[in-house]
This record gives sequence, C-alpha cells and structure tokens, in this order.
Amino acid sequence: MIQRPLIERLSRTGMQTGELDPSTVAASFGFGAVSQPATPVPDNPPPARRVANTSEISLIDTRAKKPEPKESLFSIVMKRLESLTPLSKEHEALVTQMKAKVIPQLTAIDKFISEIEEARYIAISTRWESIRVAGRKLIDALPELQRELAEARGYCNQSESAKIRTQTAAEQLFHERSAMSKSPWVSTAEFKTADAKLERAKVEAVRAKQKWMGDLGAMAKVESKIANVNATLESYQTELHLLSLELNGEATFDKELGLSSEVKFYTEEKMTIGG
Repeated sequence: MIQRPLIERLSRTGMQTGELDPSTVAASFGFGAVSQPATPVPDNPPPARRVANTSEISLIDTRAKKPEPKESLFSIVMKRLESLTPLSKEHEALVTQMKAKVIPQLTAIDKFISEIEEARYIAISTRWESIRVAGRKLIDALPELQRELAEARGYCNQSESAKIRTQTAAEQLFHERSAMSKSPWVSTAEFKTADAKLERAKVEAVRAKQKWMGDLGAMAKVESKIANVNATLESYQTELHLLSLELNGEATFDKELGLSSEVKFYTEEKMTIGG
C-alpha cells in the first residue's frame, strides 16, 4: 500500500489549496473526533471600515442608535456551568457551589460594564444630538439662501445686460465721433455736441460696469455662504457616520486621520460643534 505524504493526506483537495480538514488533522495525531465547544469564543474584532462618502449617507435627521445589548457574563458562565454533566454527586455539589460562588462577582461585573457602556452611549448621543441640531438649522436656512441667490443672480443678469448695452452705445458714439473728424463739413457746434454725448455714454458705461461688478460680488457672497453650509453639513454627516461606527465598536479608516482601531470617547472637551 502506497502511503501518501502527511500534508497531502491532511489536505481536503491534495496540494492545490493547502486547506486542512480539522477532523483529519485530529485523527492523524490521535486526538479523536473534533467537537464544537459548548459556547463560542468571543468574536474577533471586525476589520476596519472606510468612512463612507458623505454623498452616500444622510444622518442629520436621525438619532443615535443604541447598540443591541450584549449577552451578560452571568448568562454566559451559567450556560457553561449548566452544560456540564457531573459524573458523581460530589461533582454535582461542586458545580452548585461554583454557581453560588461566582454569582455575586458576575453580577457586580455586569453592572459595572453596563454603567460604563451607558455613560459612553450618553456621551456619544449628546454629541450626536448637538451635531444634529446644528445641521438641522443649516438645512432650514438653505431655502432662504437659495432664494437670495436666485434674486442676486437676477440682479446680476440685469446689470450685465445694462453693461453690455451702455458699452455698445459708447463704442458706437466713439466710432461716429471718429468719422466726424474726417469730414470737412462738420461744424464746431456739432463736434461739441458729439463730444458731450460720447462723454455721457462713457460715464454711463462705467457706472453700469461698476453696478454689474457689485451685483456679481453680492452673488458670489451668497454662493460662498451656500458652499460653506454644504461643506459644514458634509463634515457633520461624516462625524455622525464615525459616531455610528463607534457606537457599534467598529474600527474605521479615514483618508485624513488614518486607521482608528480604538474607540474615541466624546468627553466634554469635544462637545462644541466644530471643535
């Protein structure tokens, strides 16, 4: 009988994947059958998640979601103890004694964990609410800013039309005045009248241009306000997204801040919006 190499016998699919079958490994080393433990081991930390694009999330009008309560240590330990099968009255008495012994400690630990987690949730939800309120105010202010922008754009269009009209009129009078200089039949009075018209046209053209530039600046100010509001709303939504991940205990990867594998507690030092 040809004996295959051990690594090949341990592999489910030969040497192609190198994936090992736990049952085969256990049998090969004399450990017997593989069985699952009575209770699962604690979950491994989840992989770091990237911060979502602000265009993909909308959290301004939501509340901080409280995480689902985790199974208590008391419940876990009691399940493990109750899953035991004592082989004698003595072992059964020891199990009973152990239950009575650990109940006070487990109860105290669960209470301590609950208090710490509740304090953390209150701190994060307080920060969340302050951001939400500020964001709501900005969103409510947007319609008025949009109205101001439309009005400013209308004024700007009107003044631009006036600028073009007066500039065209001044240019036409300039060419007419130049043509008059080449004619020997134009009188001095006609020259004075043409010069006066040209000067008035120049003044009107300059005034119209200044009005247009002023309206353009006013429109730019409103556009800047709207851009700042949108940028601030995006920063609020990004922070709310980070807070939601933090509430779930998930590590995040931010392109600006880098990897964050630890929970950041939002204490009183960070309660100021924009701080």
